[in-house]
Amino acid sequence: MKVPDLFQIQDHMRSLFELFYPETCCCCKARLNEKECFICLKCDITIPRTFFDDEPNNSLEKKLWGRIPFQRVWAMFHLTSGGKVQELLYQIKYMNKYELGLFMGERMGKNLKKMNWINEIDMIIPVPLHRKRLLKRGYNQCEALGSGISNMLEIPLRTSVLRRNMYNKSQTNYKKARRWKNVEGIFRLAHPEMIKGKHVLLIDDVVTTGSTLEACTDELMKGEHVKVSIATMACAGGL
Repeated sequence: MKVPDLFQIQDHMRSLFELFYPETCCCCKARLNEKECFICLKCDITIPRTFFDDEPNNSLEKKLWGRIPFQRVWAMFHLTSGGKVQELLYQIKYMNKYELGLFMGERMGKNLKKMNWINEIDMIIPVPLHRKRLLKRGYNQCEALGSGISNMLEIPLRTSVLRRNMYNKSQTNYKKARRWKNVEGIFRLAHPEMIKGKHVLLIDDVVTTGSTLEACTDELMKGEHVKVSIATMACAGGL
């Protein structure tokens, strides 16, 4: 009798595992087919996209005018309360879904690759987490997104440039004024020499009031001849 080889055994084990523990859509929990990854096609086509693409002076840029000295600002999705984007962000941030963050970062990278201004970017910098929250969560969701973008654009990711030097409470339920107070002075430019004369792409998961991005950009602009652009997975409509 022919003995099955190792690859056949692995295929059988994988099929058996998928039978009892099928991969499901992160948004609606429907079973994914073999061509789908993390999100089913039905959910994917209904996720609210911004379509900012290469549009200068898009609505997100206008809402940050006068607050952040940016070159360009872009977000992939609109965030709505209780919607699919909120569920994706929640799973990336709180449900140990690093791979989902990497996947969404790669999707962001594919979109950014089409934009003319992205060719000016020298490095990618994620909004940092404090070490306490990093130990608790296991990873930085913004770094996961940044890694995916870096993979697609072949632009280096730099995680040591910007540091979070104070532990602050979650901003989820804070209003605009208190959000700014909560992040004021908590970031530190650790290696200004690394960004001297560079155009950096700052990565965050979601823009709500913009206070976190404002605080990060304030620190980055302490570098010599630095330009900052911003990319986020989502932006809240009430920014």
